[in-house]
Amino acid sequence: MPAASQPATSSVADAVIRSSSFAQTPVGPWLLVAVAIGLILFGVFSFASARRRRL
Repeated sequence: MPAASQPATSSVADAVIRSSSFAQTPVGPWLLVAVAIGLILFGVFSFASARRRRL
């Protein structure tokens, strides 16, 4: 049985990111964008690697 969705706790991660010290610096938003792009590229790489792999 899947776990119940708890939307109230999902905002905790957002609050942590927004209140962290690096998000308040001038380069903070750019660091968050860089991390997001890195995660997206890793997902694309993982998907491409899985499609190419043979069992």
